[in-house]
Amino acid sequence: TGELGYEIFCDSHDALEIWDAVMAAGEPHGLVPMGGMALEMLRIEAGLMIAGAEFGPDVDAIESGLGFSVDFKKADFIGRAALERNAAAPRRKLVGLHLTGNEAPAHGDPVFVGREQVGVITSGCSSPHFGHAIAMARVAVENSEIGGTLEVGKLDGHMKRLPATIVGLPFMDPKREKARI
Repeated sequence: TGELGYEIFCDSHDALEIWDAVMAAGEPHGLVPMGGMALEMLRIEAGLMIAGAEFGPDVDAIESGLGFSVDFKKADFIGRAALERNAAAPRRKLVGLHLTGNEAPAHGDPVFVGREQVGVITSGCSSPHFGHAIAMARVAVENSEIGGTLEVGKLDGHMKRLPATIVGLPFMDPKREKARI
């Protein structure tokens, strides 16, 4: 989620007792359980990519914003030539979008400049922190400049448009300097 967190692995017979103990210990600190939608919102605000949305078999590491994870110092590996080619001349780029309203775009919604589709939404949510919707989108590099404007197509992609401004990722704490407690 972009926050300090912990995972507890235990035998299923102990789960309820551990849950109750954690909730009781955290109550004085305002600890409350959260659901999957809240987790997804925090992930998007932190600009964290997830398989099946920002990356997958149809998108390489460079276009997914995960180029830092490719070790080009390694002598040889499957796909190296394609990744080198794409790194030298990327076609698409993962960008952040600030939308003007609270209507959140959905995964797969088309992104337009005029009538030309230039990208696709990978993840989106309405962000209580920002007071409007945000999204990550994979767009043509020609349309990826921060500060540029795009439109997200709803319904058939043309009948309703959500105006958006391109911003950098992550949306929050871009230098990852936020204090960790």
